[in-house]
Amino acid sequence: MPEHLMLLRQFFYPRRSLLFMSLTLDLLASISTIALPVMASQAFAILLGFNSMRWRWMSDAAAAKDFSVILIATASVLLAKTSLEYLRMRLHGRIGEDWSFWLRNRIFQHQLTIDLQYYEDKGIGRYLLRYSGDLGSAQQFVTRGILQFAADLTLLILGIVVIFLLNPYLGGVVGMSLLVWLFVVSGINHMAGKSETVKQNNKSELLAFVNLRLLNMASVKFLNRETGEIRQFERKSEHIRQSGLQYAHWKALAASINTFGVYAIFLLVLWVISVQQHTNPEILSANTFAVMMLLLSLRSLFGRAFQVGLIWKKGGISLKKIAGLLSLPAEPGRTPVEKMTVPVGPLVFREVSHCMAGQQIFNNLSFTLLPGSTGLLHGTTGTGKTVLTKLIAGL
Repeated sequence: MPEHLMLLRQFFYPRRSLLFMSLTLDLLASISTIALPVMASQAFAILLGFNSMRWRWMSDAAAAKDFSVILIATASVLLAKTSLEYLRMRLHGRIGEDWSFWLRNRIFQHQLTIDLQYYEDKGIGRYLLRYSGDLGSAQQFVTRGILQFAADLTLLILGIVVIFLLNPYLGGVVGMSLLVWLFVVSGINHMAGKSETVKQNNKSELLAFVNLRLLNMASVKFLNRETGEIRQFERKSEHIRQSGLQYAHWKALAASINTFGVYAIFLLVLWVISVQQHTNPEILSANTFAVMMLLLSLRSLFGRAFQVGLIWKKGGISLKKIAGLLSLPAEPGRTPVEKMTVPVGPLVFREVSHCMAGQQIFNNLSFTLLPGSTGLLHGTTGTGKTVLTKLIAGL
């Protein structure tokens, strides 16, 4: 299993009861969403005098002049849907925040064990990006890419099944249209994902560049390198701009195509009804009205379901970068952070000698620091204060 998917498994497995609760709420909310337009359309059909064999119990209720029962039932479903929507969205938000909290802590703990050379070679800019854009994309991957998509997919399947039961012919038209549209949108999302990868890599490079220059600002000013650094910055910034424009093109195309597709399916159903009404007059029944109301209620769902590919692409890229950081090896002999203990004994250097680049830094250095005491390192530049500090820290 890829490393970034292993992260998801490690997070969700201990919280599988919470995930099951979320899926259950999603299912109940989907059922209430489907029930609302069906019940409302049948109530309206009863008022207009339609008679449907599939919903004869509603017609009988109306014949018995008990129309208020239908209104009360519809209102009850509406209240249930409102409560379920609040609970499931609240739970989605909690899972998303728990995921970010867990991932953020793992990143920082692991960074404390990584060899110092990684930071000196690449600068901290690339690693800071994990805490900002990448962590945000990873949260969207879970909340909108997994939880919300699971809810939308459940609702979409239930909607198509109900449409098929109400009118098998129109259900087949809607199902085939969605499959064709899914194929078109997936291709656009694939191209948008490639552009997003280039954009994120360019942003990482620019952040690392800025970080290194800010850390060495004194050298830049001393050597009068301002003009050269500005040119490098502008070149890297232009790369981000170009990749951003490319991504904006594919994202805008996906959004516009989604809108077109939703209404194209709706118009296609209307055209099929207009053709069939001459050969099959029964198509203009209460069931057909329910189908149209269902399509209207699922309109926003179609857009979210088709756009989820962009969230998967962007979140997947960020998760891979985070997983790559977590896979960096720790320093040799480094104890994992969660297992570290604070030493209680004295710090002892006994006849320590150290050379760097052929130059003697220390020769038979000995000292002892007792727990709770304070020591002062005092010396001019180049006498080895930093080197001694790194030796004490084991770096």
